[in-house]
Amino acid sequence: MKLPSNEEPIYRVDPRRIIEPIGSYLPRERRLVLDREGYPLLAPGEHAIDDEDLPWVLQDTAPTGFIGQRFAQWFSALRLPQRSRDWSALDALRAVCEAVHDLSGNLVIGRGSYARYQHIFGGGRQPGPARSEAVALFLRLANDALDESIGLSSLGGERPKFSLRLADGAALLVKFSPPTSTLLGARWRDLLHLEMHAAQTLRSAGIAAVESGVETLEDRAFLRVERFDCCVGGGRVGCVTWASLSAARYGIINAAKTHDVAALLHADGFLTDDELRRFNIAHAFSAAIGNDDTHLGNYALLIDERGRSALAPVYDVVPMQWAPRNDELPDARVRPAARSDLAEVRSLVQRLVAAVEADRAVSRPFVDAWRAMIAANL
Repeated sequence: MKLPSNEEPIYRVDPRRIIEPIGSYLPRERRLVLDREGYPLLAPGEHAIDDEDLPWVLQDTAPTGFIGQRFAQWFSALRLPQRSRDWSALDALRAVCEAVHDLSGNLVIGRGSYARYQHIFGGGRQPGPARSEAVALFLRLANDALDESIGLSSLGGERPKFSLRLADGAALLVKFSPPTSTLLGARWRDLLHLEMHAAQTLRSAGIAAVESGVETLEDRAFLRVERFDCCVGGGRVGCVTWASLSAARYGIINAAKTHDVAALLHADGFLTDDELRRFNIAHAFSAAIGNDDTHLGNYALLIDERGRSALAPVYDVVPMQWAPRNDELPDARVRPAARSDLAEVRSLVQRLVAAVEADRAVSRPFVDAWRAMIAANL
C-alpha cells in the first residue's frame, strides 16, 4: 500500500478558530518534528517513534467504533479494509492524513485532511443547521448513519451515533436507540435517559461532566451531547483519551487499570490534586450505579495551546450492566453493585435515583429493577 507523503504537516485549530502549523510527522523516518507548543504532552523539537504503531495522538484520532466501521465505504478510493479493527497502522495513517478533517481534539493531520478542513470550514463558513433546527434533522441523520452515508467524526464507541456541526460552530454527538416499540429499543431509551441524568447529577456536585439532553422523535430516543472539544465560533480544544496515552507512556492497555493510570497521571503532573479527587468520585459513582464499562477510553485530558493538560468533562457514565448484549436483555445476569466507601458517592446515587424516578419517560419496571441492584448505595 502506498505510503502518505514523507512529511505530513500537523495543524492546530485554537479556540478562536485560528488554524496554524505546529510541526510535521515523517512516517518513513518515524519522527515527529514539532516547531511550536501545542502538541499534546510533547515539547517542541524532534521525537522518535520507537514502536511500530502511529504516534499515540494519531492513534487516538483515527476513526473507530460505529463510525470507523463505515469509513471504508465512505472513502472507497483509499481501499481500506472494511472494518477499522482490521486496519494496520499504515491504513490508519492514510485515513487520518487524507480524509479526516474533524478529528476529536484540535489537530488536523496531513495535506489532504487540511484541504478538506479548509473547504468545509474556511472563509468563515459554518456548515450545519442552527441549534433551534438541529433536532428536526435527527431522524434523517440516524437513518443516514445506519445507511452508512453521512459524514464522520473520529469519536469512538460501538453504539450507533453521529456528529453534527451547528451553525454557531459548536457540535453535538448524538446517540440514538433502536425503535422504542421493541424491548431492546425501550431499554436503550431508558439508558440514554439515565446517561443524561448521571451527567447532570455529577455537575450538580461541581464535577465537570458533559452537557446533554434527550429528545424523542417518532420511535427513537436521541441523546444529544455537547462536544467539549468544539467551541462556539468554530474553535477547537485539544483532547486525548487515557487509552492511547497510557499505552504509549506507561505501557498499560488493561481497561481495569483506570485507577493506576489516574495515579500515574497525577504523579507526572498531568492531573492536579483536585482533578484526581474529582476523577475518584466520578469513577466510584459510575461503579455504584452499575456501570461495568469504565475503561480507559472513557476518560480524557484536555490540552491547551501550550500543550498543558487538565481533566476533561466526564462522559459515558451509564449503567452498562443493563445494556442489551447479543440482542438480548441481560437482566438475569446483572449483579448487585458493591457499596461505595465514599459518603459523597452514596449521596450522588441518591440524587440520581430521585431524578430518574421523577422522569416519566423511563419505564417503571426498569427503574425498579435497577434501583434494587444499587440498593447498597442508597
